[in-house]
Amino acid sequence: MVRLAAVAHDACRSGRPLVRCLTLTPILALALLAGCTRQADLAGAWDGQVEVGGVVVPFRFELVVDGPEATGFFFDGSQRIGSSGGRVDGGQVTLEFEQFGTRLEAALDGGVLEGVYDRGTRGQGYPFRATRPGPVVPPEGVVPAIAGTWRVPVESSKGERAWRFIVRQDGPEVAAAILRVDGDTGTLSGRYQDGRFLLSHFSGARPTRLEVTVQADGTLRLEQDDDPPLTAVRDELATAEGVAEPTDPASHTRVTDPSVPIAFSFPDLDGHVVSHTDARFRGKVVIISITGSWCPNCHDETPFLVDLYRRYRDQGLEIVALSFEEAAQLEDPARLRAFIRRYGIEYTVLLAGEPAQLAETLPQAENLNAFPTTFYVGRDGLPRHAHAGFPSPASGEYYDEARAGITAQVEALLAEGAPAFLAAGQQGDAPAAPSSFRPSPTGRRLVDAVPGVTARPRGGYDLWLDVTPKPGMHVYAPGATGYLVVSLSTTMPDGATAAPPVYPPGEPYFFEPLRETVLVYEGPFRVSQAVTASGDLAGATVTGTLSYQACDDRLCYAPQREAVTWVLPR
Repeated sequence: MVRLAAVAHDACRSGRPLVRCLTLTPILALALLAGCTRQADLAGAWDGQVEVGGVVVPFRFELVVDGPEATGFFFDGSQRIGSSGGRVDGGQVTLEFEQFGTRLEAALDGGVLEGVYDRGTRGQGYPFRATRPGPVVPPEGVVPAIAGTWRVPVESSKGERAWRFIVRQDGPEVAAAILRVDGDTGTLSGRYQDGRFLLSHFSGARPTRLEVTVQADGTLRLEQDDDPPLTAVRDELATAEGVAEPTDPASHTRVTDPSVPIAFSFPDLDGHVVSHTDARFRGKVVIISITGSWCPNCHDETPFLVDLYRRYRDQGLEIVALSFEEAAQLEDPARLRAFIRRYGIEYTVLLAGEPAQLAETLPQAENLNAFPTTFYVGRDGLPRHAHAGFPSPASGEYYDEARAGITAQVEALLAEGAPAFLAAGQQGDAPAAPSSFRPSPTGRRLVDAVPGVTARPRGGYDLWLDVTPKPGMHVYAPGATGYLVVSLSTTMPDGATAAPPVYPPGEPYFFEPLRETVLVYEGPFRVSQAVTASGDLAGATVTGTLSYQACDDRLCYAPQREAVTWVLPR
């Protein structure tokens, strides 16, 4: 009987007939044949739907059955998104999607597969229903041509004034995406029927239903889920129609003070605290990724970051993901662990808090309201760029542009050599300073800088800047090697020409932690600059930037930049 069961099981898996089984023990063989039939009833393509807030969202679904094991597939355009595990028991099917922290439980009854898509810690589940695909009915009449890029005027909670609607079309079949500053909807797939395009998306996440109707004036009426209708205007006509440009993701989020490092100190999944001052980041180009395993657009970005890290880590790139998860996941980050396994993440992942704590956790960031957001830090430890959101392949050229632009930024930062004092700190167990600089204490200024200017009797001006380091601080003077020395850069008005700034000689200073002697300013000093002028420039403004690095007797602080202004007198 054991042998017969094995034969029958193999037949189920391979599709071979069970005639041999029937000639031996008909009752048992018929029972096993019934089990095979139930499995065959489950396997294959389905037209699925979930109900979300009273809105029915249709989608493609597929089941692959191999004995008692099953794999389910959602679709994002042509991309198949498979379950991490699954099983069948008669007409019952259970599928685990660990990367989403979700589970699908459904039963076959009269050719209909019904159940619940359990969302785990993300909230109430979605009712699930699936039937076998029916015949495709050709649309009546002429199918409107809507392929191309459209602009959608909005007033979003993130301050956006427009989104993009990107459409690819093959006759009645359409694949589209709505692109916002935080990312897109994934591929909205569907076709033309009953006078409108019915599109939808469900890939295990971000369920969306969109009806698109062509209006008499050539615009599109977009009805997404149960939200108020929106209007889409062709991109080439949008500016003339007064529709704003969509928000540039490279300028949406900023840091309030780019002369101060982005500070973080959070535990990894093993409980070890990792900070921005750790040796692993010293002298490296660092991408700080604001992410979450619950976030669909973070799932879009992560494969790109994984590839970027593998390509450039040997050249000095580090990535640290600050993952914001709901409270239950912070206690047991099972979904985040599956997320890491799913994408093969090899860079640092930290538990940073709950999503609602984002702004308070990173107070240096301004307008930080998109998941994901990435900050790009130079080898000197200072933030250089920020990028809000990330598009999926559904956004076509905008997806390609995002990847190319970010890669170019990383390559440019990698091409900048590490500051000498950072490179020195990477060799062996270096002293705590200056190789591990810190933000200025309590955010205060480390020097006082007072500008002054006088007019010369025969024309021209003398500018100066009186600089006084705070008590206990010293500032590195020209001639000091391995540090950011004092420098003054100025921008002159039309008709004015400036000579190079003049700096006083520095004084030798013995820095005990590294047992080195360097040139510094410990007391007040003046930087001066002569200006020649053609014509009357009285009342004109000269702007400048003072750059410097200050240290105390224990450690060095991040390089600083301070704006300076002079008004030319008569």
